[in-house]
Amino acid sequence: MKKAKRLLSIVLAALMLCSVFAAAPITASAETSGDYEYDVLDDGTAEITGYTGSGGAVVIPSELDGYTVTSIDEAFRGCESLTSVTIPGSVTSIGWGAFEECESLTSVTIPDSVTSIGGHAFDNTAYYNDESNWENDVLYIGNHLIKAKSSISDDYTIKSGTKTIAGEAFYYCTSLTSVTIPDSVKSIGDHAFGYYYDYDSDVTRKVNGFIIYGYSGTAAENYAGKNGFTFVDLATNPTTEPTTESVEPITEVTEPTSDNPTEPVITEPVSESFEPTETPTDASTTGPQTTQQAVKTKKANTITVSAKTKTVKLKKLKKKAQKVKAITVKSAQGKVSYKLVKKGSTAKIFKLAKINSKGVITIKKWKKAKKGTYKIKVKVTAAGNASYKKGEKTVTVKVKIK
Repeated sequence: MKKAKRLLSIVLAALMLCSVFAAAPITASAETSGDYEYDVLDDGTAEITGYTGSGGAVVIPSELDGYTVTSIDEAFRGCESLTSVTIPGSVTSIGWGAFEECESLTSVTIPDSVTSIGGHAFDNTAYYNDESNWENDVLYIGNHLIKAKSSISDDYTIKSGTKTIAGEAFYYCTSLTSVTIPDSVKSIGDHAFGYYYDYDSDVTRKVNGFIIYGYSGTAAENYAGKNGFTFVDLATNPTTEPTTESVEPITEVTEPTSDNPTEPVITEPVSESFEPTETPTDASTTGPQTTQQAVKTKKANTITVSAKTKTVKLKKLKKKAQKVKAITVKSAQGKVSYKLVKKGSTAKIFKLAKINSKGVITIKKWKKAKKGTYKIKVKVTAAGNASYKKGEKTVTVKVKIK
């Protein structure tokens, strides 16, 4: 009887031990191959997640340890020594901020195999900051539209042959009301257009009445449907397509007169030449006249901002990205923006961090994270206004991983 009880106890203990191992999560660690760190995705391909090389001219390999490279995450973000990069034809996706802050990056080659580009992928690179690379305030790299300046307004026509439109490409174009998209476009990123950031309310808003002109069955129609925008099929409504052709001068239509309030008055175009008119003079207006214009001096923009120390759980950070809200702006004049600063930041965490327009820092999933205190420098900029100058202040966010 005792032997039977002892045997039963051993069996129960074994079952409990098996259940513990079964419940324990199995987390694959990041792989390393040469200068690259990568994850193996569910489809058996590789996503580059880190770069430890010396920079210079880099040709990204199409394979790592036998795995086909199909995706590039934020692997190169902040790599100041990178001067040029060639992306292989195996890659289909370039992630959010993948090459952001690569301040020496002057040359980028993106193959047509790429069908998805995240927002801010090439922001503040040497290529991005070179005005000669912009075409009428829009930045293209090869057949891929990367970014548009806020000056783009009314309707914009994507140039023929474009394959991809990056996420948030027209995000700051608050006066853009419609876009015409050729059927060559195969992919449109999140919030590419039809949205803008309302700095006063600190929220993302849709542009009322935004219209997308394109062709049925293409990425243009899919984006319009997904985001609830009006879609106009150019194949069936060709006359509605916005035109950029020059037009003949037209007559000017003025408001109705009080004598005939129901009918507008049509006036002929005014000639540019005119006869000077005589100005009556008197004793007070004869002699030299001096015009004085008051010059308003802008005040200093004093930014009051604080940064707290935040704690992140090590186990959680190893499993997924963690958000850190540590910055509070108490007073500032004008639009406030945020930028991570490499100098003074802990190098390891800087490469994994990004900050949004609200000042919230996201630390990417870090499988090799270790306990400790890490620093992230953030430059807070207030754009100023008619009364105040532009102002800047740098703060340090401390992140405790434990």
